[in-house]
Amino acid sequence: MTLKRRDFIPIAAIGVASGYASLRPKDKPQPLPDGPPGKSPVAIIRAQSYSDDLVSRMYAGIRECG
Repeated sequence: MTLKRRDFIPIAAIGVASGYASLRPKDKPQPLPDGPPGKSPVAIIRAQSYSDDLVSRMYAGIRECG
């Protein structure tokens, strides 16, 4: 099998792009914030299935959290 110029150019471009991506300096990941002070309200509302009325379940969770 011979490699034609038409086939070589996209392969070479992929190689150049991946080489550039691997040499690029990596930024330090930013630490995640601890969140708001105090306790965060959480509600767990059960549903029998995803075909249930989920909107009313979400409203129930909002009411529970105040």
